[in-house]
Amino acid sequence: LEGPPPDDNHTTTDYINLLFAVKSLYDTYVQKVPKFANQTPTYPSWFEPHVMRWFQEYQENSLTFVENAVKTDKQEGFAKYGGQPYSISVFDTFCNLQQGYELVNRLHCSNMELRSNYLYRYANVVHVVICQYIKHIEIELQNKEGTSTAVMCVLLDNIQTTRLNLQSLYQEMGGEAAAGAKCKGVLQDLQSGILANVLSTQCEQLAHSFIPSVAKEVHTTCNELAKLKGDDVIKRETMNSIVEHLMDELHKRSQIILTCLPVVLHKVAKEMWLMTMDIILYMTLRPLATDASHYLNKHLATYAGTHKHHFSVKQCEALEITLDIIKELFLSYEEINLKPAMLDKSITKVIQVISLFRLQTTELIKMFLVEANKQATNTPMETYGILNVETHLKHAGQNNKSHLRINGNVLCSSVWSVTSAFISVVSLQDLKVQSTGNAIRPTIELTVIGPTAPGTRKKFVATNCSKSNLLFTFNQTFEVAIEEDLRESSDITELQIAVKNHVVFGGDKQLGIAVVKFSSLLEGEHELEIKLFNMLKFSKKNWAILSVLAKRNHDEMAKEFVSLKSQINNA
Repeated sequence: LEGPPPDDNHTTTDYINLLFAVKSLYDTYVQKVPKFANQTPTYPSWFEPHVMRWFQEYQENSLTFVENAVKTDKQEGFAKYGGQPYSISVFDTFCNLQQGYELVNRLHCSNMELRSNYLYRYANVVHVVICQYIKHIEIELQNKEGTSTAVMCVLLDNIQTTRLNLQSLYQEMGGEAAAGAKCKGVLQDLQSGILANVLSTQCEQLAHSFIPSVAKEVHTTCNELAKLKGDDVIKRETMNSIVEHLMDELHKRSQIILTCLPVVLHKVAKEMWLMTMDIILYMTLRPLATDASHYLNKHLATYAGTHKHHFSVKQCEALEITLDIIKELFLSYEEINLKPAMLDKSITKVIQVISLFRLQTTELIKMFLVEANKQATNTPMETYGILNVETHLKHAGQNNKSHLRINGNVLCSSVWSVTSAFISVVSLQDLKVQSTGNAIRPTIELTVIGPTAPGTRKKFVATNCSKSNLLFTFNQTFEVAIEEDLRESSDITELQIAVKNHVVFGGDKQLGIAVVKFSSLLEGEHELEIKLFNMLKFSKKNWAILSVLAKRNHDEMAKEFVSLKSQINNA
């Protein structure tokens, strides 16, 4: 019993049968002897290695069983089992897993430490087998072309049923008091961690599979909204007619998922709602090409060049009515159980973006700069070079840009006495460019961007180039006059720096870009090392503002601002 010899021909089942024979002998004769009546028997520990070996073989056999169960289930089209929302593979898998628990139960092990070890090993078998089962289900869910929406709903119900069955199994085991903390940790990780995450992800994927059909109707609706002209009050009947096809599509999709278990239905419906709101925003704003992070980009490439028009006040009102009609549809399904507060929160977010269309260009630019000033800059980004810059200030009453120093510090009076800021571009180093076979001739483009002051731009051309270490020396100075309006808005004014490679034929190619808060330049003398990046990073709000400005095709200020902010390296 301490370990089978090399020539042992007995199977694990033989040892388990021997264990039950010894147990029967002990229960029938030994336990009735007064001396042993209240003692914990020691024989179960003799068989512990063989029970653990049995669990290992049971795990391997269960993995094969699960694979065959899913294969058979697939051949039958993942049909619902016995009128239940799930298919038979879930039922078969848990019937098989029940055998392991029955073994532990039949042992009636009074040694609680040993019983806890067995349950912990069993819990690990359950963990491995269920993970394998869910992996097979995920593969089927990801097979979008070969799996219908109705079957996807059944597979999602399989995942949720697995979670429910795990909870029942844990309760049958007696919970933490009987199974132990380690066993609870394994099953809890499986149910509340792995399975919950898989279910959420796959529900989201199912909702996203509706994107093409829903987007098609949103596209049609937006085109109809664009035709609304004049100052007449928009009637609800008119809007019902405009959104009729979109409502039909959402209704059809909702009917499919209504057969799902409540948890699955709620998750998919919520993702459908959020997806619909995102599609409306996407179609309304038509995100810029540089906003590559938008998850809808890969789904809605065919609409990239559409909806370039700017929405009027009337069209914005019509869009808000559309949102209310969609909300009423989702609330009409009591089974979905979406909270009105959640829907209202999403609608408010969309309306806030729609309201941007009503603002003047100068208001949008100011809003953009205020948002950019609050934006965190600790996001790690790849550096494309370093620009060395020195700044000096000229105060009222000074004839030049000299400084009064006391103990090595620059004596700087109030910002309100500053009349000019001198920005000296010293050098450019560590430039990251692809080899083109041509000499690099970098230029530095500085632009002051504020809510009131117009953009002031000046270029500097490299005067000394060292090809060995890509160090470019400029030593040229740019003077910015500090007028009253710039002084008042210095906290949100930006100095944007773009490094470009001068190409005689074919236009300049951008090598790097950066933004510095202008207020930091008014604090005294500085020697700055400015990191250059591939492109500027913005918050979702600022992407929305840029998208609205990009629709103002006849507004030169808007076009210039969008051009400045959407630059990306192309060399």
